[in-house]
Amino acid sequence: MTSDELRTLILTNSDAKALAIDGRDEECAALIGPLMPWEPTSRKIGELGVLDLFPNPLEGEAAMQALESAAVSDSPLAAVVKRALKSMQPNAEGIDIGKANTRLMLDMLRDASVFTEEQHATLKRAGERQVTVSTADVSAALLPLRKEGKATQKYWQGD
Repeated sequence: MTSDELRTLILTNSDAKALAIDGRDEECAALIGPLMPWEPTSRKIGELGVLDLFPNPLEGEAAMQALESAAVSDSPLAAVVKRALKSMQPNAEGIDIGKANTRLMLDMLRDASVFTEEQHATLKRAGERQVTVSTADVSAALLPLRKEGKATQKYWQGD
């Protein structure tokens, strides 16, 4: 996330904006943290890793069975899913669930009704991390406003 995007996020949240105006950047960062977006990240996962993603291992097993069924179907995705499953076998490297092509495959499998929305969301989230924000990030994002004298209560009155 760029400083401009972070500044916009801060200024569109009334509580974060109030903290920023008061110069309470650490508290602002803590408040904004849970509101930060998620982004893809590298994460290798195998069969047992899929089971661990779900609160109930039977749900993970259902997702694996859905993949296995797709691999032997007449779907154009069958060959791709079959290769993915090979990399997910025990003692194999695992599939990087955060890679763009893997995420696209998950979307295609959802669109083909192989996965439920919940299975799809769980698998996609496994390949994501929440963007973090530090006090220094907040301070840097607000610096242009502070330099221009726009980070004051008086400036934002009536806003």
